[in-house]
Amino acid sequence: MGSQVATFFLLTAVFFVIWLGIRSYAQRKVREVGDPGAAASVPLPSTPTTTPLLVAPPEPPPPSEDRSGVLRESRGQAVLLRRHFPPRTGVLSHFGGVPTVPLGFTWPFVVQPDGRDRALTFVLQLDCAAIPEEGRLGLMPDRGQLYVFLDLDWGNHWVWSVRYENGDPDSFVPARVPTGLPKAYSERATWSWAQHDDDWPSLLPSWSLQPVLVTGDEAEGGDDDERDFWPGPIDLGRALTDVAGAVVPTRYYENQYDDGVLVRPYATFPHDWQAVRIATGLLRARHLRPVGGAVSHGEEEAASFADAVRRWSDRAAQEQPWDRLSEDDSDAVWQVFLDYQSVTLYSLSDAVNESLDATLAGNPDAATWLPAEALALVRIRHALASTGPRGLHASVHQMMLCPPSYVQGDAEERIGEWLLLLELSSDPPIGHHFGEGVLQFWIRPDDLAARRFDLVELTASAY
Repeated sequence: MGSQVATFFLLTAVFFVIWLGIRSYAQRKVREVGDPGAAASVPLPSTPTTTPLLVAPPEPPPPSEDRSGVLRESRGQAVLLRRHFPPRTGVLSHFGGVPTVPLGFTWPFVVQPDGRDRALTFVLQLDCAAIPEEGRLGLMPDRGQLYVFLDLDWGNHWVWSVRYENGDPDSFVPARVPTGLPKAYSERATWSWAQHDDDWPSLLPSWSLQPVLVTGDEAEGGDDDERDFWPGPIDLGRALTDVAGAVVPTRYYENQYDDGVLVRPYATFPHDWQAVRIATGLLRARHLRPVGGAVSHGEEEAASFADAVRRWSDRAAQEQPWDRLSEDDSDAVWQVFLDYQSVTLYSLSDAVNESLDATLAGNPDAATWLPAEALALVRIRHALASTGPRGLHASVHQMMLCPPSYVQGDAEERIGEWLLLLELSSDPPIGHHFGEGVLQFWIRPDDLAARRFDLVELTASAY
């Protein structure tokens, strides 16, 4: 009898140990991939430097010293990621495109529940040496490259990777883009003009940038709680005015008419075949509908318009996107806008803005041959601020080492312990289609000092 009882307790203990192991594994997997029912603002695990995302990083060490002074200091400054206009080649710091990496760099990916790998989308490369020294808070590296990757599928939880590589940038090479890199965003219509999957990009537009530092006066701003959040004590009007070239005159493209006829936006519009793809894509998506049954006069015109748009769309699909149009072809496409201007006038503004942005990002030589009046139309879309009859308007969408934006209280829970490493918000001219969301990347000061970028956390919230 005693032997049977002992056997019973022994088996019970074995089963209990097995159950604990299964439970621990399940909990670990939940932490690694995220609870499917959790809100988008819940932070997800980042990725170690050389392993896939589903390997959880080690727990951070306890704080080794009082970093509260650094956190307070960060509330009185901001490193703004100011885009060059036009974009420059050979710059290590840039949004989108292809990162420049050391040999052996592994493009970050996530292992999906079905076991397949899913590569993340490259968002940002930042040359730490380009950050103004006084803006580094004594913690940010003074050399090396910081990389940010995201999963842009809105159907999934936010998954990301923040990498840091320290080495001789002269030995770095363009990263090898994964063959199966997903399309950027889960819907082709995110790009508004994409007509075919071949038009739907996997890489975000490449645009070079320069980090610039702005600071505030601790005596300015509201009460302590207000100074904790963006812009804190920073007087943006004064601070941005002091940054050379940061403020541009307010100027947007607006349809102009001469005796009721649309005026061409600039002499060479459309300027290349990508501009034709974008223009015809917008017209097809917004203004074409099937024509059937008895054909009225209006339907005949609609059919003629549809035919003209399709012909130029098909032609553009056969050409290299960055090849410039001949004068005759450019004039002929513009004539379509004139012939059907009662319809085309509604899409002309977007066609101008999006085609110029795309060409400047995709063709390094474009700024040398695009007319000055064309560049002037989209300069404001890439500036930190603009000024006009209504005063100064700031357009700060990307910043780091600064007060966080206040969004649904997520930042409020972190400001006493975490430093805002980076904040991104929607910026369509460079392909940041985040809706009303704000992406905030956080790191503890001790982890930043230790270069533990694998311990970065992300909160993604909406206003």
